[in-house]
Amino acid sequence: MVNKFVDLTDEELVSLSVGGDVLATEILIKRYNGVVKQIARSYFIFGGDVEDLVQEGMLGVLNAIRAYNKETPFNVFVKLCIKRKILTAVKSASAIKHQALNTLLDVTSVYGEAEAENFFVSDAPDPETLFNEREKQIEFYNKLKKILSPMEYSIIEYYLQGYSYSEIAKILSKSAKSVDNALTRAKKKIEKEFAR
Repeated sequence: MVNKFVDLTDEELVSLSVGGDVLATEILIKRYNGVVKQIARSYFIFGGDVEDLVQEGMLGVLNAIRAYNKETPFNVFVKLCIKRKILTAVKSASAIKHQALNTLLDVTSVYGEAEAENFFVSDAPDPETLFNEREKQIEFYNKLKKILSPMEYSIIEYYLQGYSYSEIAKILSKSAKSVDNALTRAKKKIEKEFAR
């Protein structure tokens, strides 16, 4: 039974899948498993791992099957859907501008629970409070500049802006592995500095 599906084109499998054929859906998912993994390895999701991104990519395959309109080849369309689904997950994970830095360091342990709540983002209308919080941010970033190497600081800045490891690597003309290593070193330095 499976053999008759293996020789079908992606577009034919999509038609069967949309018609309710579970086996056709499974074959499409297996066909694009490698593509999903390849795309997922290009990104980093804070607080997760590559497998989380692979799962998101698989949802992208399912979305592509449901939304396919036959205007472009399915293999082009599905790659776009996979990438968009993964990018959405990455952006959602870093939706708050400084969420990554907050998780690199437990701000509560440094400034106390009451102050940590409004450390990076404040909706307090009080100008004095805003000024004090901005001063704390400046002090924090100045301390980061002192304890991190210029490369580590650069990587942290790009990372907080939502760039993936591969994007940072391209911008800085470094390998993704060196970006990963520098981010790991930076995290250890930050934890050591603020654990005092």
